[in-house]
Amino acid sequence: MFVLGVGWLVLWSVVAGVAQNELTLDIARACAGLGPAAFLPSSVMLLGCVYRPGPRKNLVFSVYGACAPLGFFFGIFFAGISAQYLSWRWYFFIGAVLAAISFVLAWVSVPSDMEEHSTYKIKMDWPGMICIVSGLILVVYAITDSSRGELGWRAPNIYITFCAGVIMLLLAVYVEGWVAEQPLLPSDIWRVPMFPAVVGAMFMQYGGLGIFLLYSTFYVDAVMGAGPLQIVAWFTPLFVGGMIIATVGGFVLHILSGTILMLIAGVAWVIAPLLFAVMPLGASYWAFVFPAMIMATVGIDISFNITNIFITTGLPKRQQGLAGAMYAYP
Repeated sequence: MFVLGVGWLVLWSVVAGVAQNELTLDIARACAGLGPAAFLPSSVMLLGCVYRPGPRKNLVFSVYGACAPLGFFFGIFFAGISAQYLSWRWYFFIGAVLAAISFVLAWVSVPSDMEEHSTYKIKMDWPGMICIVSGLILVVYAITDSSRGELGWRAPNIYITFCAGVIMLLLAVYVEGWVAEQPLLPSDIWRVPMFPAVVGAMFMQYGGLGIFLLYSTFYVDAVMGAGPLQIVAWFTPLFVGGMIIATVGGFVLHILSGTILMLIAGVAWVIAPLLFAVMPLGASYWAFVFPAMIMATVGIDISFNITNIFITTGLPKRQQGLAGAMYAYP
C-alpha cells in the first residue's frame, strides 16, 4: 500500500502538470489525494511494527513528524519559485520527481509483508466504503458550496445534496454496525481506552490546521499584499519550529506526560487562529503573523507525535493502519 500510494501520487501529479483546463486539474488533484491516503497510514503502521515502545521509538516518530514541516516548507518553497519565475505546472512536475524518488527508495528498501498480511484474511467492506465516502462528499459539497449562490442553503442543489449525504452517513452507521462482516470501522476499536477522546481531539486540530493554512495564506496574500516568495518566508516559522519540536520531542516524550503535551497543543491551536481573527488592518508581521505561526507549529507537531505513538503502542498491529488512516492529515 505504501509503494502503490507513492506511485499513484507520481502518476496524477504528472497529469495535473499537463492539464489543459480547470476540470482536468481538479480531477487530477482529487485522484492524487488517494495516494497520501494510502501511504500515510501505511507508513505509521510500518514504523509501529518495526520499533518497540521506548525512547528509541519516540525518537523515530519524532523524526517522522519532522518530515511534515520539512515537506510542507519545501512544498510552498517550490510553489513560490514556480509562481514567480516559472509556470504553475512546474510545481506539479517537481512534486512528481520528489515522489518518484520516494517510490524508488521504498521499492528497493521496504521489506514485503504480503505473506504476513495474508494471515489476517481481511475482506474489503465495499458497501461501507461507498456509503461513507459518498456521504462525506455530499455533505462537504453542500457546506462549501452553500456560500457561493444567492439562495445559500435554500438552493435545491445544496439542501438536496446535504440531506442525501446525511442519509448516506446514517446508512453507513447501519452497515458498519449490523451488516458488514468486516466493517471499515469495527466497534472494538472504539473500546480502546482514550481512543475516542483522541480521535475527537485530532478531528478538531486537523480541521483547524486545514482552515488555518488556507485562510492565513489568503490573508497574507490578498490583505497584506505579500508576494509568492515573501509568503514562503513568512511561513518559515512553521518549518523551523516543527523541526525543533520534533527533534526535542524525541528526547522528552518518554519523560513528560502525553496528556500535558496534548493540553499545550490544544491551547496553541486556540491562540494561532485567534491572532488572525483579532489582527487589525496594517498589522505588523512580527506582532501577529509570526507568533501565530509559532503557535500553529506547536499545536500540530506536538499532537502529531503524541497520536502516532499512541496508536502504535495502544492498538494491536492489525488495527494500526486503520487508526493511522483516521489520524493521518495531509
